[in-house]
Amino acid sequence: GRWDIFAGQAFPEWDPAVHVIKNGKVPDGVMMWRACDWGYEKPYCVLWFYADYDGNVTVCNELYGKGDGDKGTRTPASVVRDMIETVESENQWWVPVGYLDPQCWAQHDDQPCVFDRIGGHQLNWQPWAKGPNSRINQKMVVHDYLKIVNGKARLRFMERCKHTIRTFPGLPTNPLKPEDVDTTAEDHGYDTVRGGLIKKVSTRKERRRIYNIRSRHKARRQRTVGRYGGF
Repeated sequence: GRWDIFAGQAFPEWDPAVHVIKNGKVPDGVMMWRACDWGYEKPYCVLWFYADYDGNVTVCNELYGKGDGDKGTRTPASVVRDMIETVESENQWWVPVGYLDPQCWAQHDDQPCVFDRIGGHQLNWQPWAKGPNSRINQKMVVHDYLKIVNGKARLRFMERCKHTIRTFPGLPTNPLKPEDVDTTAEDHGYDTVRGGLIKKVSTRKERRRIYNIRSRHKARRQRTVGRYGGF
């Protein structure tokens, strides 16, 4: 009964009944951040994330600049910056950090780079990791978040993120490099997700394990000296 599954699917874990949730308000006090896959001739995508206390991540909003087919809207980066500021101001979100494709720092002559035009340090942009195996490693992280355990996954998307939801299940693998997605497909939502998930989000189990380790180390350091000079 599933017609969204096909051979060569990059993310066979995808299940809209699990990974797509109704639109809602961002809870007070949660950790928020954003990520952006910049595009001018190609579509651009900006996503907002938040994490709950259990280490689950929700993608709660989307800006997606798409023209005909896989073409962009040719919207200047300064205009996208204004749109980002408007979204965060209207929703009264405090977003302390954003992640951006490292190529946005490329400088051409004396002109401002995309990083500067899209908000620069004012929007606290940081580059996500880029290297020989970074795409493969980031894809493995996305798999971990999409993995369904007991009917739940650590990554969910609100319905308003319609373009990311539309493109995610249809992403094929790269026929020449099966560990990566096919970059000729409409992968802008996916690229934004993998860039955003470089943010370290610990589960409750991981935090408890770290707390127990630190408690044991602290107890060892505070043990008193015995009668023979030993601990």
